[in-house]
Amino acid sequence: SLGEMLARVHRELAAEAQDFRAVVDCGLAMKDFREQDRWEALCSIQQDYLAALDGLGLWDIQSARLFAVRQGECEIDRPIFLVGTVDLNRLQREMLEQVADHVTALIFAPESEAGRFDDLGCLRVDAWHDLPVALDDGQIEVVDSPADQAAAVLRAVAAFDGRYAGDQITVGVPDERIVPEVLQQFRQCDVAARHGVGDSVARTGPYRLLAAVAEYLGGRRYGSFAALVRHPAVGQWLADQAIDGDWLTELDRYYSEHLPYRIEGELLGGEKQYAALRAVRRAIDELLRPLDKSAARLGDWGEPIVGLLTAVYGGRPLRTDDSADRAVLAACEAIRDVLVEHRRVSDSLMPSVTAGEAIRLALRAVGGQTVAAPASPGAVELLGWLELPLDDAPALIVTGMNEGIVPASLGADLFLPNQMRRALGIEDNDRRYARDAYALAMLVASGREVKLIAGRRSPDGDPLLPSRLLLLADPETTARRVGRLFREGASAASGAILPGRLAPGRDESGFTVPRPGASADPIASMRVTEFRDYLACPYRYYLRHRLDLEGLEDRAQELDGAAFGSLAHDVLAQFGRQPIALSTDADEIAQFLDAALARHVKQRHGTKPLSAVRVQAEQLRARLRRFAQWQARRREAGWRIEFVEQAILPEKALLDVDGRPIGLRGRIDRIDVHES
Repeated sequence: SLGEMLARVHRELAAEAQDFRAVVDCGLAMKDFREQDRWEALCSIQQDYLAALDGLGLWDIQSARLFAVRQGECEIDRPIFLVGTVDLNRLQREMLEQVADHVTALIFAPESEAGRFDDLGCLRVDAWHDLPVALDDGQIEVVDSPADQAAAVLRAVAAFDGRYAGDQITVGVPDERIVPEVLQQFRQCDVAARHGVGDSVARTGPYRLLAAVAEYLGGRRYGSFAALVRHPAVGQWLADQAIDGDWLTELDRYYSEHLPYRIEGELLGGEKQYAALRAVRRAIDELLRPLDKSAARLGDWGEPIVGLLTAVYGGRPLRTDDSADRAVLAACEAIRDVLVEHRRVSDSLMPSVTAGEAIRLALRAVGGQTVAAPASPGAVELLGWLELPLDDAPALIVTGMNEGIVPASLGADLFLPNQMRRALGIEDNDRRYARDAYALAMLVASGREVKLIAGRRSPDGDPLLPSRLLLLADPETTARRVGRLFREGASAASGAILPGRLAPGRDESGFTVPRPGASADPIASMRVTEFRDYLACPYRYYLRHRLDLEGLEDRAQELDGAAFGSLAHDVLAQFGRQPIALSTDADEIAQFLDAALARHVKQRHGTKPLSAVRVQAEQLRARLRRFAQWQARRREAGWRIEFVEQAILPEKALLDVDGRPIGLRGRIDRIDVHES
């Protein structure tokens, strides 16, 4: 949201000892600065925000730090040692400069490189451009996809040939999107691996449960209801409610037959239809009743939200030695802590919100937190790029060595583009490049065995370029390396066989196709339309027409051809059975058909069908109006409707099949008779 973006900009500028006014002053000194009006408005907002806090006797933590530095309030009576702090922000630097006599910076670099660092051990950005890194071509591998990067990691581990134990190997993952691929490859090869950062709270069951609840409360849409009841914890809770029937199948069938947009009021269909689904709906409504009310104070929603989590997850013991249960507990604790903070908000600042809004605010606060992975002695550790320089594993494999990842790029910033960042002296792409160049140089010079892997495609399928850090060498080496890195095709090693790679173990599939069983009831009749299915595939005919198997899903967004035709058939059948069928007035016929169509759409799809269904209904309405004109002319010509949806009885239409009579079933849409 806009508020979150402004808060991020406020924090970033404050960390660099600046505020919104500094951006205005800096911009006025730049050529073609066209954002003055916007930043003047943002200055007013920032001042109003700080004034409001001051009126409540509160401090903004960023502004408080800045005030302390400007007032010279930083004091300490103990020594401070800086280790690996090569990219301090300006506020941190000014704090340390006030106690400089107590500060010692420890820098990993030879004495000959001292000029590349300042007095606090931070990088001099300009000194790190085009600095050669002593990489060997054999340390670099370029593969195609994220899965190929994961396979390359395992090949590198295998190439160590047992020289290192698992806990002596670290895998760097600058792009966290490929972590699942790497972990999966390790599991397939039966190698223990651990992602130290852990999973995001946003991936846990409690977070997703509350997200589904907030979405459902926000509009009672079918999609949000389906997502809620399909949540594993909700499914278990519903099972504990002893609801009879296959409600999941009924849920899919309900959608496929009615295409509802919302789940509100009574369900469509007869009272005896969807009995299990109706019971599920009542149970969900009762579960959410404490949250289904008008707006209340933000802090007052904590108890109902905790009550919901307790109701769903409190039915079974959660074990701290189980990774899945531990993630649930950690997520619930994080959510509870945020809800407690909501209760502490000053009354004058406490907003009035709905339950859905309160849930979203809580989830927004915990979404960036992680659930640490459990300790796993002897496991290969997966770490982020910035953690690698201080890791002490003797063997290191780094994935994601691609431009935009290492070095990372700030990209297009809505408020602080790179040119403005450079003018303000805050973090920009040059500073990030220097930081990552130093990190790579440190890894290579550390004496560890290092393997660097780059990909050609991102997890989204977008093309990637190898990192320019891989080209920091003399001109001849750079030219040779460019030719190798940009050569078309995947790495030659990408086809190597891994212990965990799936391979066929037999010539034929182990899955057998069930043979049709002996039918207790021989086929006595067939619908006319069944012949087409039988000729296309006898086995599928058997499954569909003899076993009555069908596929159900809820992904359709409009009526398919069969449903659209069925709707038209029902409207026209109703017309053919009414006295209006004898009319020669096209307008009168059209009015009847309009009303009949509206009734059938409401009966099947409710008062608020999907947008596509409404469009299709209007398309059918236009066709029916043209039909009304045709029908009026046909009636004037002496034709009347004699039969509508006339059934063909199997005993009256027989087909000899190998000496055995098979009845034919069918239905004739309409039979007209001329009055002459």
